[in-house]
Amino acid sequence: MLQTPEPSPYDLRFPIMDFPVRVSWTFWLAAAAIGFNSSKGIDQFFSITGQGSPGTPLLLLIFIAVMFVSILIHELGHTLAFRYYGIDSQIVLYHFGGLAIPSAYSRVGSRAGRIGPKEQLVISAAGPVAQLILGSLVAAVCIKMGMEPGHLMGWLKGVGMDLNLELNDAPNAALYAFIDSTIYINFAWAVLNLLPVLPMDGGRIAQSLIALVRGGDGLYEASILSVGFGALVGLWMLKFGNPSLGILLLILGFSNVETLQRYGSRW
Repeated sequence: MLQTPEPSPYDLRFPIMDFPVRVSWTFWLAAAAIGFNSSKGIDQFFSITGQGSPGTPLLLLIFIAVMFVSILIHELGHTLAFRYYGIDSQIVLYHFGGLAIPSAYSRVGSRAGRIGPKEQLVISAAGPVAQLILGSLVAAVCIKMGMEPGHLMGWLKGVGMDLNLELNDAPNAALYAFIDSTIYINFAWAVLNLLPVLPMDGGRIAQSLIALVRGGDGLYEASILSVGFGALVGLWMLKFGNPSLGILLLILGFSNVETLQRYGSRW
């Protein structure tokens, strides 16, 4: 599930800011599967209330487009950070999200050199930060349009993450679908990605922080943290939150057991 798919003639390829981008055909399938239920729900609500809807297919296309742009911006954050430290990289979007893959032997510019934990910390954080900035810009525009901040930022309420806008805040289904998917993807997914579970960015950030404090590469300690945190939060989500995210976190946490075994752990 976590492996980068092999290149295919069905992949979309293009450059952006001199970075090569490859979008695997599996990305579109995953985006459609993730966005279908919410698109169908929005269509049904606006149709029932007489406000009209362009239909589930168009609303789903809006979700896919927002997901594409959002994850691309996330990976651009990583690639720009790599470039800052003198490393060229490329972007791959696939069913699990996206990857910024550095070129092993590419070093350009005056900052070229070894990437240590401090540099890796910046690189890992750059992706989620880019997403949060995008989400914040959209939120600011919505507030300017008169949508109540309490509705827009409802995901801050309680221990649950209610990421939906009030449907009546948006004048039409298409605009609501755009706002809802942008807020959801760029806030909820960014927060999820910051959980200290490898190979997510939060796990890499934790590894860098451990390396800065304790020395070494921090991988062993970060893997222990990933297994424990993935299990605890995964089980909590299975019982009280989102079962699919719970299963995902359990899988990611368990994927770190192999790393611990390589270090001679008793796991």
